[in-house]
Amino acid sequence: VRGHYFYADYCGGWVRSFRYSAGAVADRRSWDFGSVGSVLSFGQDSAGEVYLLSSNGRVYRMVPG
Repeated sequence: VRGHYFYADYCGGWVRSFRYSAGAVADRRSWDFGSVGSVLSFGQDSAGEVYLLSSNGRVYRMVPG
């Protein structure tokens, strides 16, 4: 997930990401968390791991699959 820009749709409940490479969008991804609910926020820890906070009360770690 290093170098990816994450974004989500609050109403749709989906999460996607992309990164830039040579000035262009590359490596687009859709992330499947099942019934994640509405995405409230993203966070990052000191090790660079990215997390997602959901309206269902859970925190999800972003792991490439």
